[in-house]
Amino acid sequence: MKTKGLKQILGKTITGVVVKEKNRKEPFGPLFQIHLIFLDGTIFEMYSSYKVGINFAGYVDDGGFEDVRDHGSGTMNIVYEAQIDEKGQIVEK
Repeated sequence: MKTKGLKQILGKTITGVVVKEKNRKEPFGPLFQIHLIFLDGTIFEMYSSYKVGINFAGYVDDGGFEDVRDHGSGTMNIVYEAQIDEKGQIVEK
């Protein structure tokens, strides 16, 4: 299991989350992805290629909402998105 990325998210502030599911037509790729977006402009991905179990990205990467939305846009559909707005309120899409 890759744990370096898990260590890198400790102490970070989550400002958003995006959940994606695999497009049924696509034979390859993960079944789902969960992207955490952090206050410092970084992201972390969790995913599963099977019906059980979860994998973690090997590291925290630079990026934000647009990067996450674009990542796998042809093969993955966004099923949930939420973020903290400038007033500190949760905004769901």
